[in-house]
Amino acid sequence: SSEERPPQADDYTDHLPASLEILTRLVNMHSYSISRPASLPSLLLLCAQHSPCTETEATRPWSSTEHQLQASLLLAKLEQIYKPVAFLLVEQDRKLLAQILTLLQPSLEKFLSYPASVHSLAWLTSHIPHPHLGQVVAQLLPHVLNWVDCWISHYKIAGCQVLG
Repeated sequence: SSEERPPQADDYTDHLPASLEILTRLVNMHSYSISRPASLPSLLLLCAQHSPCTETEATRPWSSTEHQLQASLLLAKLEQIYKPVAFLLVEQDRKLLAQILTLLQPSLEKFLSYPASVHSLAWLTSHIPHPHLGQVVAQLLPHVLNWVDCWISHYKIAGCQVLG
């Protein structure tokens, strides 16, 4: 919807069963089926949408406890195939991070319509180790400043958490 308001559970009623089924299918697939490097950015982005970012964060109506469980299982599987996320995001001059940011860009530009993109970027930044985070500030800052400037507290808090 074009109305500016915080995300609500009713917005995702139809989405939840389908997204959970996709996550569960991915977790149950054989490792070689999800080990194509070309699919890694999309798979990590899917995990980011459902993985907890902070202990005190607001609810994510596009997700559920079962989504979080399946995302954590998928993430563990991906880390077993490849490397821990923190290494993956920064190796090869942050190539994977750049690919994920390119995927996220259209949603981040319209974050009020795509609140999971805000959570995903916050989750990703929480996995970028120092000093690499400093090298991507120019790419992150415009989005984070938009969130902090938003009248909806949900986004202000996410922006402050990323800045903090």
